Amino acid sequence: MPEATNYMVIPPFRNESYIDPSDPGVREKMRRAIESLRSECKEYDLLVGGESISTGKKILSRNPANPEEIVGRVSSANIGIVDKALNCAYKAFENWSLLPAYERVKTFLRAAEIMRQRRFELDATMILEVGKSWIEADADLAEAIDFLEFYSREALRYYEPQPVVQVPGENNLLRYIPIGVGAVIPPWNFPCAIMVGMTAAAAVELMGGSPDQAAHACAIALKNVLGLVCDPVAGLVEVPCVKRNAGGTATAFAAAEMALAGIESVIPADEVIGAMKAVGDQIPASLRETAQGGLAATETARNIEAALL
Repeated sequence: MPEATNYMVIPPFRNESYIDPSDPGVREKMRRAIESLRSECKEYDLLVGGESISTGKKILSRNPANPEEIVGRVSSANIGIVDKALNCAYKAFENWSLLPAYERVKTFLRAAEIMRQRRFELDATMILEVGKSWIEADADLAEAIDFLEFYSREALRYYEPQPVVQVPGENNLLRYIPIGVGAVIPPWNFPCAIMVGMTAAAAVELMGGSPDQAAHACAIALKNVLGLVCDPVAGLVEVPCVKRNAGGTATAFAAAEMALAGIESVIPADEVIGAMKAVGDQIPASLRETAQGGLAATETARNIEAALL
């Protein structure tokens, strides 16, 4: 049955299903999507405040399986463009923050539906740009849709008045409200470690911290996961990634609180990031999302892999 809130009726949350690569119809749709993407070699402009901006400097996205193949060209932003984007976001936030939750979530629910409609195009992009397998690319897309759907429902739930202890003679009310603008640069394959650093920095900014404190939070969080392996069971980003990401989020917010309390990282954030790359370069291929080592190589994991694949 649909879920009824005080503001809108919405179907109950259900995880997005994956495609079946063994289906001839699915294979044909994917083949056409990959061919179409290869024939276009798209150019992507920056979008700032509704304005499309093209710059002379381009970032070339290459197929990791064939570095000579250019998947797309993206305009590279400079500091001035970034400042403009932040100013536009703050300006938009003035009106966005006044909208009720049931209006705000419509944007995300619509985005989820658009992703479903353009499923094979988005899958093909990840296959060529990141080197994902067909099922892993679609699992990535399904998880993104789940985020949009689940958090939309959570936003509606938190928009309701929250339980709070009432004191005689007082009328206490707890509501969650939008608090500001955040900036996140996602990694190429959303590994836990980089997600932790991004979340920590964004959390500090949203809680009123300075850019310097954000950098310290980023460094503190990243140091706690330095050298973390990526060992998805059956090659699917679910086990242990979901629980590991949740733990990473807790680390991120702990780092944010430490930075806001005045605790600083002895090693600067840029040096921590450099060290993380150096450590990553030394990690063997079996521990780099190949499902060949770590938890993915355990007996239970292999049994799960056999059952799924």
